Amino acid sequence: MADIDWLMLLDKMGIPVAALVAIGYGIFSTCKWLGNNILMPLHQRHLLFLDRLEAGIQKICDKQCEHNSQILDLATRIGHLKED
Repeated sequence: MADIDWLMLLDKMGIPVAALVAIGYGIFSTCKWLGNNILMPLHQRHLLFLDRLEAGIQKICDKQCEHNSQILDLATRIGHLKED
């Protein structure tokens, strides 16, 4: 590919093919820039958000377990008071 004579290729294929190659390269460069500058940081922020969300949900689950055990303890105490 390095031995291609671009001027001869342009002469044989014509200006429309050269324009198509330039447009293709422009689209490729744009997609590469969008991926590096927009999509990758967005992906990293999303993963960070999911990690923080998971930690928050875990804290909520722990608190609910504590509340459940406290409610069961209170219900047991109330049951013992009614029996007496």
